[in-house]
Amino acid sequence: MSYELTPGPLDGFYDHMSLLAGRRRDQRMKEIVMSDTALQEVVRVVLDGRDRADVLIVQDLTDIKRAGQSIKPMLAEALRQAGCAVQILVLSDDHELHTTPLHIGEVEAALRPGLTVLSLGSGTITDLAKHGVFEYEAKGNPELRLVTVQTANSVCAYTSDQAPITFGRVKRTLPSRLPDALVIDTQLLFDAPGPYTDGGIGDAAVAAVSFADYLLGHRLGLGKWEPLSLETMTFSMNRMLVRDPVLGPHTPAKMGAIAQDLAATGLAIGFAGESAPLSGLEHVTSHTLDMSAEYDHRPVGNHGSQCGLAAILSLIAFDKLIDQADLSGLDPDGIDDQAEKAKVERAFGFLDATGETWGECWNDYSAKIEAWRRGRDQIKAALSRWDDLRAELRRLAPKPEAYVAALAATGHPLRFTAIPTGITEERARWAFTNARLMRKRTSVADVLGFAGLWTEEFLDGVFETYYGLIAPYDK
Repeated sequence: MSYELTPGPLDGFYDHMSLLAGRRRDQRMKEIVMSDTALQEVVRVVLDGRDRADVLIVQDLTDIKRAGQSIKPMLAEALRQAGCAVQILVLSDDHELHTTPLHIGEVEAALRPGLTVLSLGSGTITDLAKHGVFEYEAKGNPELRLVTVQTANSVCAYTSDQAPITFGRVKRTLPSRLPDALVIDTQLLFDAPGPYTDGGIGDAAVAAVSFADYLLGHRLGLGKWEPLSLETMTFSMNRMLVRDPVLGPHTPAKMGAIAQDLAATGLAIGFAGESAPLSGLEHVTSHTLDMSAEYDHRPVGNHGSQCGLAAILSLIAFDKLIDQADLSGLDPDGIDDQAEKAKVERAFGFLDATGETWGECWNDYSAKIEAWRRGRDQIKAALSRWDDLRAELRRLAPKPEAYVAALAATGHPLRFTAIPTGITEERARWAFTNARLMRKRTSVADVLGFAGLWTEEFLDGVFETYYGLIAPYDK
């Protein structure tokens, strides 16, 4: 029986994980409040047993409604009526708000000792609040209480102690600050726009392949495996793959199930101390799509949905690696730095005239090449036991047709062109083809790439398989 993360105090969850680990493995978050009236609990959660509190609400300009009522002024007034001194920080941008150092600095500048920070908004607002508090506390300032209200089933940011920060056009995931408590109102989630929910479905669904990338890196000596991360996510992974009816029609119960799955995703990342368990090739494909958004004159796409679809491509690549690939040509000492650097420049050089984007990608990718050289002996040893490793990977990477059927059963779109930001099929292929060239973390694409198998012919096969798998679901 896998462990199901349920709302309420998290003591039992941490007790279970600590028992498995043989040592205490508590995380900072202590409580998840979830119900169809959970917004009524916000004041209690913010006060946390105190008579009053000085509260900084971090939000953006989006009008978020529950049952027709705007929740931002409602919650601010409820806190004032409870005797709290309320300050509101509204973050905005000329086009689209991103998790940039500039906005993180705005949050940090508004902090002072004794504040309770209430994050009220999307994953971006959540990450900005988390990381602003993180930077504030990292400078030796007193710890603050951080409460998050989840306004959509969009991402796992609400329970993750990591945050993707955008530097120029390139996203890097950095350690951040886990909230102390999370409030999830399922009616609010039910009322959120559908694409946000699709994003949450995709963000949690990637566990069906991301753990295979995570294990692959570990077996090659290029990463560290945390078994508690898999234990935390197993219930959610199985629920999706068996096509649990609760994940079908749009209901408040479905919203609760997705919220639980996303909460598990964030906490699984926390146990690992990095995003790797839930961030394989599918996530870096999404980040690569984001890099091209400005060049394409389109908004940044729905991250979770991009990941959920890229997971199909990753599973197809794993299928080919596990069942067909000949890795005899893989030699870490044979990697040609100059040839690889030229690949990075060709892949990303067109995105800006300064070369900043491809240069940042090369910084990370060159570090990966060096890690492969340093780890040559363990890599060769792992590949010498390929049959054993292949069996391990198969247990973590279901057949792609099973994943497609499960994703379709949730109502999630199956084509990149169905994500409402204007992603073309050509751009999706470009992103998947070149994603491995922008990040230091190893994935299935690197094994195939360094073996000389990540070719146009190979990618033709991946995409032909993808289109064949989704065709029966086209309406």
